[in-house]
Amino acid sequence: MSKKFLSVLCILFPLAVNAQLKVGLDFERTKFIQHEPIDMTVQVINNSGTQLAFGKNKGKLEFLILSEINNFNTIVNPFKADFNPAAGLILGAGETKKLVIRINKHFPMARDIKYRISARISHPSLQNALQSKKPSEIEVSKGDEISTHLFGVTDITNPKKVQTRKYSILGFNVDNNEMYCLKIFDNKWVYALHRLGPKVQGIQPQHETDSFSNIHVLIQLEPKVFMHSVFSPEGKKQQVVIYKASFDNVPRLVRDSDLGKITIRDGLKAIEGVDYIKQGNNYKILVK
Repeated sequence: MSKKFLSVLCILFPLAVNAQLKVGLDFERTKFIQHEPIDMTVQVINNSGTQLAFGKNKGKLEFLILSEINNFNTIVNPFKADFNPAAGLILGAGETKKLVIRINKHFPMARDIKYRISARISHPSLQNALQSKKPSEIEVSKGDEISTHLFGVTDITNPKKVQTRKYSILGFNVDNNEMYCLKIFDNKWVYALHRLGPKVQGIQPQHETDSFSNIHVLIQLEPKVFMHSVFSPEGKKQQVVIYKASFDNVPRLVRDSDLGKITIRDGLKAIEGVDYIKQGNNYKILVK
C-alpha cells in the first residue's frame, strides 16, 4: 500500500485508539462482471460493554471506495451523501451482527477496473470511530460479447406500444475458468446480469425468446448434463430445469414459430437427489 494511499485513508477515516467496536468486510468473490450485483458482508462487533442503537443521525457506517484510477487515489462517492446502512441497527453489549449490502446499488462501480473498499463505524457514545484493518480489493470486468439479440416488451403504460430491449450472451473469465453470462438491457438501463454456468467444450449456448418475451437459455454444464433457464424480460429467474443427454441425442431448444412456445427436445429431465443436488444457487452434478 502506498504512503499516499495511507495518508488519504487516515485523513478521511481517522484511526481509533481502542477496540470498542470492530468492523470487517467480506466478499463471496473478488471478481465481478459489469452490472452484476456486488454483495458485501459487513461484520460489526460491539465490545463497548453497553448497548448501541444507531439512528438516522446517531451513529454511522461509512465506506471509503477508491478506484485504481490515478493509482488508487480516486474516491468513488455514493449516489446519496446521507447513505448510512447502520440506521436502525441495535448492537447489544458483546453482540456481533452481519449486514449484507449490495454496494454497487449505492456507489457507481460499473467501470471495468479494480476497487479498494474500507469501512468505518462511529457512534456518539464512543470516543473514537473505528475502521476496518485492511482494504478489500475487488475487480470488475466487462466480459466478452458473444452474441446480442433484440426482443420486444409491451409497454405497461400503453399496451399497444412495444418497447425494444436487448439481451447479450457474454463470456467471462475468472481465474482462467470461463463462464457464460446473460445481460438484459436497453439504451437507458441494465435490467439484470446473471451468471449462467461454465463454458465447456461442446455445444454452444442455445437461446430464444418466447411469445411472452421470456428469455430461454440452454447451456451445457458437463458432457451429458444441460441446464434450461428461463428469465423474465426484467431479468428475474423464473425456472431452472436440469436435463441429461440420451445415448443418441442431446437436448435442443426448439421454438414453435406459430405459437411462440419453446420446448426442450431429445433430452431427459434429471432427478434432484439422484442426478444432481442443489447447493444454494449452484448445482452439483451426480450423474456420470
